[in-house]
Amino acid sequence: MHYLLDLFSILCIGAFLFFAPALAAIAIRRSLSASWHVIFLVLCILYAFAPLLLGATGLQLAEQFNCTVDITIYTCVDAPQYEDWITGLTFAPWGLILTIPSGAFGATGLLVSLNAIQKAERYQLERPPVYFYRNPRRKAIAGICSAIAQSSNFPLLGVRAAAIFSMVWAPMIIPALYVWIWLAFPLRPESTDHGDNHEPTN
Repeated sequence: MHYLLDLFSILCIGAFLFFAPALAAIAIRRSLSASWHVIFLVLCILYAFAPLLLGATGLQLAEQFNCTVDITIYTCVDAPQYEDWITGLTFAPWGLILTIPSGAFGATGLLVSLNAIQKAERYQLERPPVYFYRNPRRKAIAGICSAIAQSSNFPLLGVRAAAIFSMVWAPMIIPALYVWIWLAFPLRPESTDHGDNHEPTN
């Protein structure tokens, strides 16, 4: 039972962390219109600061029902049935640890994609240009490290070592960013595969 609770907690943390990047991935991969990008961008910003709104709501309810707090537990004489809800709401701002990185990742992806859409409309391109393609060759998992190595002329082994070190240093954020890039950016088409001959080999 203890392991099931731990697994449930990990799944909940992952869901909170991936929510905004998932919105961005949907907009990017499905090539949604600029208006949908703006809607998703607003949702990401609201999601990032939602715990603050929930905390403020809890404090307002506590004042409305004349609640008193004993360390962290609220006691409400006028509405005892709401004590647990109010206590939970006042703890909501701790969720900023997850929602702010999530919202930042999602908003960044949407802004990059929105900029590409605007450039496509300005120059009458058939489709928005993609600034980053995952590399289908020499990929270990998703082709992200090899794409970074090729575009930056860094050694592939060095990029992978840096990625592993970053995952150890920030085990919650870096893997989330890796999965988001995996979902949000496509593999490079063979027709645009011009740089493989110059790809770093170590």
